[in-house]
Amino acid sequence: MHPLLHRLTDASRRFRWCLCLPAVLLAWAVCGPACCDRAFYSALCGITGIAGEGQEVRLLDSAAPRQAPPAPAQAAPAVAYLSLDAATCFQNFSSMTPGPQELSVLLDKLRRRGYTALALSAPLAWDDNSGEMARELLCHMVEQFPQHAVGLRGRTAALADATPRALTQYAIPAQNIQGAATGLPSANKPFPTALADSPDALPFHWAADWLEDEPATHAATARNLPLLARWNGAVVPTLPLRLAMERRGLSAENVQVEMGRQIHIGDFSLPIDTQGCTELSAESAVKIPLADLLKEDIPLAESSCVVVCQSAPANSEEQMQALSGADENRARALACVLAQLLSPAAPEQAEESALTLRPCPFPRDFNTAAWSLFLLAALTALLSTLRRRWRACILAALLLALLITAHSAAESGLHLEITRLLAAWTLLTACCTMRRGA
Repeated sequence: MHPLLHRLTDASRRFRWCLCLPAVLLAWAVCGPACCDRAFYSALCGITGIAGEGQEVRLLDSAAPRQAPPAPAQAAPAVAYLSLDAATCFQNFSSMTPGPQELSVLLDKLRRRGYTALALSAPLAWDDNSGEMARELLCHMVEQFPQHAVGLRGRTAALADATPRALTQYAIPAQNIQGAATGLPSANKPFPTALADSPDALPFHWAADWLEDEPATHAATARNLPLLARWNGAVVPTLPLRLAMERRGLSAENVQVEMGRQIHIGDFSLPIDTQGCTELSAESAVKIPLADLLKEDIPLAESSCVVVCQSAPANSEEQMQALSGADENRARALACVLAQLLSPAAPEQAEESALTLRPCPFPRDFNTAAWSLFLLAALTALLSTLRRRWRACILAALLLALLITAHSAAESGLHLEITRLLAAWTLLTACCTMRRGA
């Protein structure tokens, strides 16, 4: 080919791309990336069957913070709680820590007053040796509740103990957990109790509860509590979730967890963060004064579930006063979380008519943008050194990989900012085409 004709051909090719690129950018500016993304995913989900026939596809705005699911249509049921803090116990028992006999009497009174579900959060540690009879009496009173769960207190030790069987039986299967569970509170060794050397020796329905090295489980404020914990690496339910599962007749296989997003308990869902905590939407706990419980003629809260919370023994009156407020808040927090878990309505029911895709969680900062531009420039330079046929194959493979990734993300309930990625691919193709291949 004549050199002049060859230059004219190259110039016409360059001129073609110079016209094509502004047209693409103009269409993008007019329609908007969000509009193009919606149109792409509506077509993709419709063709591949991800969305049902006539089902609308909605994309959550990646720039806006994720909103928690709407509150249930029906109010959460109230759950009664009894706080056996040191100050209250001293006023009624002349002792800062009631022993197993006193605790058994209180549980019997609660059962006789109509409470059928019990969540017991107590260290079960006493200074004196109460004997075998007191142990059997307390175990008998706990088992009198048709549904019950007892909190197992633990810590993280250098030498771990075997996970108790009651926790292993209710561990959430690994395939039911999406995302990293490393942010959950953890323990690997239970605290000893005065009733038995091992939790497996007691007929209790144990659940992870107060963990020594995890402030989130102490609940100094009644705002949230973790629903999940890690025990020797296994993800297990905490006290309120364990009782709610038993109350609903659900096993661990019925629980689906999306870390940092939500937890599905059967047909019910609640938002959770990376620590497994859920924000309390309303105050739904009713306190039972200990003095009223001891008097049979005073009516108590109208509820079938009760949380009994007792702190560790206090060594002095100053420590007793300091712990009383935290004990009260923790008991109320346990009751509020349990009430929310027993709420009769599922928050996700309002979104059944539409398929909602969340944005893929990846960083959106200056460093990410700078590295993306660097990689795009490096890929352009690399492709420019290849033959034309290899460039075409690699560009086609990149486009195919992008479409497959978008489809996989849609199946997982996520969406990519596909318009920007396609624009970057178009720019890459244009730059490689304008260069002369070998």
